[in-house]
Amino acid sequence: DISKQKKAEAEIKKLAFYDPLTGLANRRLLLDRIDQECAVAKRHDYFGAIIFIDLDNFKFLNDSFGHNVGDELLIQVAKRLMGVLREEDTAARLGGDEFIVLIHANESTFEKALKNAKTVATKIQTELNLVYSLLEQQHVFTSSIGVAVFPKGVSVAEDIINQADKAMYQSKGKGKNTICVFSK
Repeated sequence: DISKQKKAEAEIKKLAFYDPLTGLANRRLLLDRIDQECAVAKRHDYFGAIIFIDLDNFKFLNDSFGHNVGDELLIQVAKRLMGVLREEDTAARLGGDEFIVLIHANESTFEKALKNAKTVATKIQTELNLVYSLLEQQHVFTSSIGVAVFPKGVSVAEDIINQADKAMYQSKGKGKNTICVFSK
């Protein structure tokens, strides 16, 4: 029976490329998609963006209410991210409370890509700041967000992620619940 084999192959692929908790892309799949987007961007002289999201005070939630409640928050965050994005964009969970959104490289200028990324980041932040229902209680969480446009200066997936990560840490440094853009 080949259907069992096909089902097993699909499960292996899912485990290899998707986060088991949220169902979002994992780091491995994200890096591959960023590399593909960079190649397209370079070939067509387009720009795309990375949005790095870190949930503010997530450790406090985990420590206070337990990991099962933290996991439920992560699942709800993933659903909210997917509700904001276009089909061609990619949402990924790196681990813990860190998420990345890859904005498809289809803007003709750096400025347009940056404006689009800021718009998407604002929509994400607005959605993530809405009330969550956890343990039959209402909770509000904020997020610190960093944005990096590619391929400006770098076109290696890890380097672009590092730029967005640096911008996210700028956001945390400014008091959290803000959006910062990477600049050298």
